[in-house]
Amino acid sequence: MGAERGRLAVSSAGVAWADGPDLYWRATDARARSLGAAPGPVTRLQCTSTGDVLATIGDEATLVRARSGRARLLPHASEEPAVLGPDGALLQVDEDVLELTWRDAEPRWHRSRQLCGSTTALLVPDEACVCTLDGTVLWAGLWPAAAAATRDSILGPGGRAWCRRSGSPGALQRELLAEHLVAHEGHVFAVLDGEASVRDEQGCWTSSRPLPVPFLDPDALHEVRPSRGGVVLVGEGERVHVSWSGQVRRGFLPPSRPAPAPPAGWHWNDAGLLLRLG
Repeated sequence: MGAERGRLAVSSAGVAWADGPDLYWRATDARARSLGAAPGPVTRLQCTSTGDVLATIGDEATLVRARSGRARLLPHASEEPAVLGPDGALLQVDEDVLELTWRDAEPRWHRSRQLCGSTTALLVPDEACVCTLDGTVLWAGLWPAAAAATRDSILGPGGRAWCRRSGSPGALQRELLAEHLVAHEGHVFAVLDGEASVRDEQGCWTSSRPLPVPFLDPDALHEVRPSRGGVVLVGEGERVHVSWSGQVRRGFLPPSRPAPAPPAGWHWNDAGLLLRLG
């Protein structure tokens, strides 16, 4: 009763929901019961298969142990949904990761780390590696790069094309170590260090060329979207269409759409790195 979209979470152990600031829990084999009131309206709710609940309240997060009803109020909340596991949770807080346990242990900070969609591994962007929570390196050489998906390949991670069927990487292509990458209409559009390259339908890359005004400053480019006959460069109040042949068009532009989400089983993190952790 009272649950709204985004404020209900389901797991194999039961269901949690929020009615304003009030939290409720119902196990699969028990009646619904109150978990108490949060210090404000709940904006997001998550729960685990063991019945632990993480509720986000504005800029704060309350961690609730469903079976006991005990709660902890945290000073920060992840901008993205937290990663929950049987032993605890990981939350992204700015450039750091906060590790929580479902027990009463103190939270632990992992400085300059990013979530990898796993409760056992973190991404270290500056060192281009994935490590465990205790710092053991699992994979190295994972320089952050944008990623794009085609029917057969994942383009970008490590500057390579990865076969979606076998999971094996192709040869290194410098152009794929891109900050923005779009695969569309049989072409690939890549932006690196303020310059753009295009791979045609035969697999050949054009020579790099500077981005058009007003994107001479790479920081002014926020997004590259697929569009008919090319891509649309998106900035703060600016949109420019670039065709596959390099022609620039302003004013009335062809329709564009956001780049597609990563394929199922892959995690696209905020550093632009696409990961699949087994």
